[in-house]
Amino acid sequence: MPKVRWAVSGSQVDEVEVEDRGQDFEPYEGPIPPKYTILDMDIQRCELTESGKGNAMVKLLLIANGDGKQVKYKGLPVWDQIVVVEQNDWKIRQFLDGIGATGKDWDNTVTDADGNIAKIGRVKPLEMGVRISVKRGQNLDGETRAEVGRYVPLNDEAEGEGNGDEQAPF
Repeated sequence: MPKVRWAVSGSQVDEVEVEDRGQDFEPYEGPIPPKYTILDMDIQRCELTESGKGNAMVKLLLIANGDGKQVKYKGLPVWDQIVVVEQNDWKIRQFLDGIGATGKDWDNTVTDADGNIAKIGRVKPLEMGVRISVKRGQNLDGETRAEVGRYVPLNDEAEGEGNGDEQAPF
């Protein structure tokens, strides 16, 4: 059998300091919101990376801030990935509407040397939040997790929780 040649060697991995192995968020042990629940999220990570097919991709880590009636979901992590290809233009638009940005802002996105998105035009995503409608998915272990169903426009005053019986808002 052929030997795998990794881009990161075992010796490099062994040299990583223990404190560098930390997580981006606190482990969450709370309830998973019902689908269509509207949650206010803080954008904890927003980075430019590459998809498995070589396309540009925005990888996001959103953390529920637990404001108001949403306190029971405080700390809930939701990962999202936006692959930057024409067939995903609708999702890019949803995300931009959710952070109050425009297409012109999108064209003026700035990253740091590590690929972290510092600004999308005039908007600094790590200094703001975004509102999402939750959908349910499964992780690799088959456990239920919260996912982004859609990004809710910044000016949308929708608030509260769904009970899972509502019609899809999209």
